[in-house]
Amino acid sequence: KEKMMILLFNSKDIVFGISSENIQEITRMIKIDYFPSEKGIIESVINYRGSTIPVVDSLKYLKKNKGTYDKDSIIIILNIHHELVGMLADDVKQTIEIESNSIERYQIAESDYFNSFIKLENKIYPLLNIERVSRDIKRAVIISWQVPEAIVLRTISPPDKGKS
Repeated sequence: KEKMMILLFNSKDIVFGISSENIQEITRMIKIDYFPSEKGIIESVINYRGSTIPVVDSLKYLKKNKGTYDKDSIIIILNIHHELVGMLADDVKQTIEIESNSIERYQIAESDYFNSFIKLENKIYPLLNIERVSRDIKRAVIISWQVPEAIVLRTISPPDKGKS
């Protein structure tokens, strides 16, 4: 039977799960720069090994209240389709190895932030829908980062002198 690793992490009193195959690294809190974005999806950006990557507040992203993070908090660096993104969380609860067939799929009409869950010691832990996270962050990055660049490029481009 195929096994997989799941990381369970806390944000406030809520515990979420995510497949370890999408985790690049877990790092302690570092200096983050506030970055306003469309719909507030991107909380900030960080310099991660020489690259600027967006960072998402896990609670705010899931339409909960904004999380409160400090020097003991963590940033989970996710690799989603070769794109890096950080996710703020309080801490890691545990990492577990499970059989892949023990993940139960479900669909909730009003939300697809979670599309599966695992049961562990009579508790249910929702697993983040990585495809949804990827889609939302890409949309926010395109709107927040690329549109202003296009406006600046249009503003500073000299007019074509060959046209009347």
